[in-house]
Amino acid sequence: MILQLGNADFANNLISLAPAVKLPGIEEIQLLDTAHIGQFQLVTLIQSTPDEYANSDLVELTRIFPLTRILVIYGPWCEGDGRNRQLWPQSLRMPWYMADSYIEQTLQQGNKHRPLTAAREEVFRDLYTLIIDRCGKPKVPVKILQVVSSDPAYADSLKDALQVCYSQIDIIDTNLYTQRSIPLADIIYDLDDTSSLTASNLNYLSTLKNHTILLVAGFPHAYSKLPFPVYSKLTPLPIILKSLNKYHLLSSTIPDSQ
Repeated sequence: MILQLGNADFANNLISLAPAVKLPGIEEIQLLDTAHIGQFQLVTLIQSTPDEYANSDLVELTRIFPLTRILVIYGPWCEGDGRNRQLWPQSLRMPWYMADSYIEQTLQQGNKHRPLTAAREEVFRDLYTLIIDRCGKPKVPVKILQVVSSDPAYADSLKDALQVCYSQIDIIDTNLYTQRSIPLADIIYDLDDTSSLTASNLNYLSTLKNHTILLVAGFPHAYSKLPFPVYSKLTPLPIILKSLNKYHLLSSTIPDSQ
């Protein structure tokens, strides 16, 4: 049994919340019978704007539902809250495009609840394991991913997030890329470097026929007529996986890239 507090357009697209008991906000909880409060397996709070709630709301929710899983489902306008606001603990927050799968696992598989004090690393691994759980079988037997980047921190984060999708992930420095690719390997190429080899590397990649290739960048580049899709490094991982086009994700809950 799910309780939904608040509403927004993106929440109307969440299949898992269709049968939920819906209230306009936290103040309306008092309208519920005391007996009903203890029956909820999950309490979801819909957040559509960054300053929609106060710190006192977190205290109030944890007071009313001390043993119930609380999930704050936030929309696209709240993506930056982790950088400039810290109202909700990271362990409670969930982007709307991942909410359906997370709620399904929480209710049906008894997901272990993260503590309010969970570190960012714990949240990271839990969320991206969830994304991988949503993957179906590959359309083709791709087992290898090559991450070509001179940014070791970014490359390592990709490897950590995607390692359960591939049997092998090779991180190759852009300056050491020898333009030799393994057959049927997926390739993520980082444009953010000053290597004089970048142009020739891109020309080489454009000749490959049996690879899925994705370019990533932290800021705009002057390269013209790039033969592959280019994504910001801030792009959510579900969209990266969708672009690689090897896994069956629930497209209705994954926003198309702009």
